Amino acid sequence: MLTIVGLILSISILVVVHEWGHYQVARWCGVPVLAFSVGFGKVLYRYRDKRGCEWRISAVPLGGYVKMLALSEREMNEQDGLGIPDEAYRNAFETKSVYKRLAVVAAGPLMNIILAVLIYAALAMLGTWEPVPAVGEPPAQSQAARLGVHAGWRMETVAGGAVKTFNEAHWRFIEHMGENPVSVRFATGDGSARWIDFDLSEFRGETQDDPMEGVGLRMHLKHLTVGSVFADSPATEAGLAAGDKILKVDGRTVTAASDLVDTVTGSRGAPIELFVESASGGTRTVTLRPRLMKTEQGERWMIGVRLGLVPELVRVQQGPIGAIGAGVGKVWDLIALTARNIGKMVTGQMSAKGIAGPVSIGDMAGQSLSYGLLPFLSFLAMISVSLGFLNLLPVPVLDGGYIAAFLWEIATGRPVGERTVAVAQKIGMGLLGILMVFALTNDFSRLFGLN
Repeated sequence: MLTIVGLILSISILVVVHEWGHYQVARWCGVPVLAFSVGFGKVLYRYRDKRGCEWRISAVPLGGYVKMLALSEREMNEQDGLGIPDEAYRNAFETKSVYKRLAVVAAGPLMNIILAVLIYAALAMLGTWEPVPAVGEPPAQSQAARLGVHAGWRMETVAGGAVKTFNEAHWRFIEHMGENPVSVRFATGDGSARWIDFDLSEFRGETQDDPMEGVGLRMHLKHLTVGSVFADSPATEAGLAAGDKILKVDGRTVTAASDLVDTVTGSRGAPIELFVESASGGTRTVTLRPRLMKTEQGERWMIGVRLGLVPELVRVQQGPIGAIGAGVGKVWDLIALTARNIGKMVTGQMSAKGIAGPVSIGDMAGQSLSYGLLPFLSFLAMISVSLGFLNLLPVPVLDGGYIAAFLWEIATGRPVGERTVAVAQKIGMGLLGILMVFALTNDFSRLFGLN
C-alpha cells in the first residue's frame, strides 16, 4: 500500500511543481493559460480564476498538465466552444519571441532542480547525526581484507574528494561504480595515512549490490546491540535481552555486524561465546548453540536476535547560507552522477539494468515514506533532480528537445522546419518507448528476482 501511496505522492508533487514552472513563466511572458490540471482524465472539480485559467482536479492522480493558448490549437478550441476572442491569439505561445518561448519551456525542469536545492538546503539547516567514515574489520577474502584494511581506519578522501561522514564516502563509491582504480586515503590507527586503490569495475549497476559493501568496507560500530529476541530461540534460552551490547564474539572484538553473522553462519551449530554488556552496565559471558531456522531466503544458522547497530556519530548542520551552498552542491553532484552514468552506459562501463521504472520508484518511495518525512523528502529531492535533468536532455518530445530547437532558431535566425519537427518527434517517441521497455523489464526482473 505504501508503494502505491508513495508513487502517487511523488509523481503528483514533482509533476505539479514542474508544470507550475511552465505556468508561472508563461504568465510572466504574457501567454494566456487556459487550464492547470492536477491529475489526468475526467475532471472532478474545476474553478476558473479572473485571468481565465481553469484550475482542475482530475481523476487519475499521476501528475498534471498546463494548457497554454496556442495558434496550432485554434481550430480545436473553436470546435470545443471555448469562445476565445481573436485578440487573445495575438499573445499565443507561438507569437512570443524565441527567448520567451525558451524561458517558458525551460522553467519546468528548472523548477524541479530548484525544488531539490530547497529540500536539501532545508535538511542541511535542520541537521542530522551521521556515522563517521570509519570502517569495521573487513570480511575475509574481500578486497579490503586482501589490501590490508583494518577496523577503526577512517576514510579521509575517496577518488580525490574529501569525506566527513560514512554516507559521503558511500556516495563517492556509487559515483565511481565501474571504474578501476578508485583511490581511498585512510587515516590508520597509528595516525599515519595510507592510500589504497579499489577495483570497482565489476559493479556496473546490473544488480542492487552495494559497491562499498562489495569490496568489504563496512561501517565501524561503536556498539552492536540486541534490538529484540525471538521466542523459543537459542538467544532466549541463553538469557540474551533487548539492549544487551555484544562486545566480543569468540574472543574477538566486534567492529561490524558481519563479525557476529559470519561466526554464527560458520559455526554450523557448534557453540559460540559472546561477551555481553547488559543495559545496567554489568558484563557477562554467554555461550549458545546456533540453530537452523527458516527465513525468506531459506534455512540459515541463527541465534534468534534482531540487531541494532550503533556507530560513532557526528552532527552535520549548516547555517542558512551554508545550507543553500550544501543544497546546490548536492544537486550538482546528483546531476554529475546522472550524466556520468549515462556516459558509462553508452560506453559499456555500466549496465542498462540500472535503469529504474515506475515499480522500482514506487517501491523506493514507499520505503522512504515508511521511515518518516525527512527520508521521504530526501528521496523526493533525488527524483526531482533526475526528472529535471532528463527533461533537459535534447530529446524530441521532452522539454530539452524544444529547447534545442529554440537554440537552433537563435543561432540561425530561422525556426526548425515542420517536417524536421515531425520526424524528430517520431524518433523521440521511439527512444522514450525503448527506455520504458528497459525500465519495465528491469522492474519486473527485480520484482521476480531475475537479476
